[in-house]
Amino acid sequence: MVKGYRPAKRFPQCLIGGSLLLFSLLINGCGGLKLPGGLPVPILRVQGEVVEPLLDEDRPVAGARIVINGSDPAVTDSSGRFLLSVPVPSPDVTNLRVFLSFSKHGYLSQVEQVEISGPGTYNLPRPIFVSAAPGSSSLEGRVVDKMTGRGLPDAEVVLILQAGVSLSNRTARDGSFLLSGIPAGDAGIEVPLRARAAEYLVIVNPETGETEKPVFIRRGTEKDNDPVLLELLPIGFPATIRGTVVNAENLLPVFQASVRIADRSGTTDRFGTFRIQGCPTGTQNLRVDHPDFEPYIETVLIDGSPMTIFLNSPASFPPIPYTIAGKVVLEGETNHSG
Repeated sequence: MVKGYRPAKRFPQCLIGGSLLLFSLLINGCGGLKLPGGLPVPILRVQGEVVEPLLDEDRPVAGARIVINGSDPAVTDSSGRFLLSVPVPSPDVTNLRVFLSFSKHGYLSQVEQVEISGPGTYNLPRPIFVSAAPGSSSLEGRVVDKMTGRGLPDAEVVLILQAGVSLSNRTARDGSFLLSGIPAGDAGIEVPLRARAAEYLVIVNPETGETEKPVFIRRGTEKDNDPVLLELLPIGFPATIRGTVVNAENLLPVFQASVRIADRSGTTDRFGTFRIQGCPTGTQNLRVDHPDFEPYIETVLIDGSPMTIFLNSPASFPPIPYTIAGKVVLEGETNHSG
């Protein structure tokens, strides 16, 4: 079991039917939405409404930025309505679950999953309910491929406000994002920002293995803050990988465990942590050995995320098969299903 490391965020299988590479090509192309060979990308027209719930009645929210599934952004009109051309695998898709991102200065950024179906124009069956955040700040930026400078659509961007508290948004087709509702205060705050995109490393510095970029946010709109550029490297680029090895029974660190990823290796310190430089990323063989524990052998996706590896004492588990239960929580999101 590997906890604390997650593969680069991918579209759910129900969303693309397993055709991640093809769908990535659809929305990542330059010069407009085009398939390889110049064919247009299938789109689905989606319209909906954004409102702020009040005690007496819901109030439409005008001027909000809406992005669905890495589309070009739309701005809500005076009645809170929006209409978007959403890239999809096929124009006649049914029950397609996609991410909808909302942001507007003075309101909390939010991301939620919505279900859409084609063909024609799909009307979201309920409004998007949002929360006001008076006196808050906003930050804009882009997530791009470090090798080409191309914007990465539908990448997840997370601003870590404090332990367990974060704001998230997802990028538009050009890789742009807007985070709003940031409690910067009069003095401003410096907080870490991270991004995750399909088929890309989460790390922002391949030499150090850092997964976050510190940003300083002043009080005010996105125009009062310097735009942020997050550059991600494709999976396959060698990078420094960090992690921790612990005893599965008591969660204490394991000292002097040997960790090997492909042809690179490292040894844990007294805190159970390891650091492997120049590690090949992508799907790799992982092996952890210690004389007091069972060997850990697994094939995992190395994408730069910090790893926590649990070692078991000999005969600490009953004979296979056995059942393990647990809970998965998605950072920065409220819907943890799927």
